Amino acid sequence: MFSLGFFVDLQISLIVLWAIYYFAIHNRVRTAVARTIILLIVPFSLAISLTKIPLQTVKEYVELPVDAPSAGVQDFPAVVSSFEGDAMQDVGVFYVIDKQGLNAQWLYAVGVVVMILWLLVGLFSIFSTILFTKIEKIFGHSVIFLRKRAAAYSFFNYIFINSSLRSSPSLRLVILHEAAHSKYCHSVDLSIMLLCRALLWFNPVVWHLTVLLKRVHEYQVDNSIVRSGASIKEYHY
Repeated sequence: MFSLGFFVDLQISLIVLWAIYYFAIHNRVRTAVARTIILLIVPFSLAISLTKIPLQTVKEYVELPVDAPSAGVQDFPAVVSSFEGDAMQDVGVFYVIDKQGLNAQWLYAVGVVVMILWLLVGLFSIFSTILFTKIEKIFGHSVIFLRKRAAAYSFFNYIFINSSLRSSPSLRLVILHEAAHSKYCHSVDLSIMLLCRALLWFNPVVWHLTVLLKRVHEYQVDNSIVRSGASIKEYHY
């Protein structure tokens, strides 16, 4: 496990890089550039934090006589020498386990497990929908109509649309919109960011980066659809 110092360095790095992006770069560069920067913030923060060798949780030690009653609880004992005037006395060195650090690590681990399970449940839901729901080819794209409230979303090359939009005049634009997400591999971006969020669930910066990434995705798709010749008035769903 990494030390508390590593996590502190990581939090500081994330906050600094997020602040630089949000206040100096966001909405000032092309969507492709913004997308790349957002995806690199977490890896860069990890790289910065790992420039220091992470220390173990077991850090502090105290010097006790070898025959001390607590000698049975030592972790990795060693023998050192301590001076008492001109005399030298051998004593045992026993590492003291940082219980608060261990509790924090257990809390972190539980959070990671919960977040990963949540991701797996979502993936299971998507794959089960793909396997057990009729897939229709519309305008050359794989479309699945759902009765769920969500208007539309995509997962790689599959497009999921609310069944109420089947007869809607905006169906073509909805499909084009979601197909653009697939074209730009936005599902890959979100998969990476959601994994980072699962590993760093305690950091609000990572959650906000996920929101910013989704916004950039929408801007990128909107620009693509408008450049393709779609009417701005018609394209409003």
